Amino acid sequence: YNVMQPPPLNEKVLKDKRKKLKETLDRVLKMY
Repeated sequence: YNVMQPPPLNEKVLKDKRKKLKETLDRVLKMY
């Protein structure tokens, strides 16, 4: 396993987390 080359799955998970975070942020901003 090479730490310098993470599997694409890991990148996908990171993107999903970022997307969810952004959606949550958008929702919070709309409330105010």
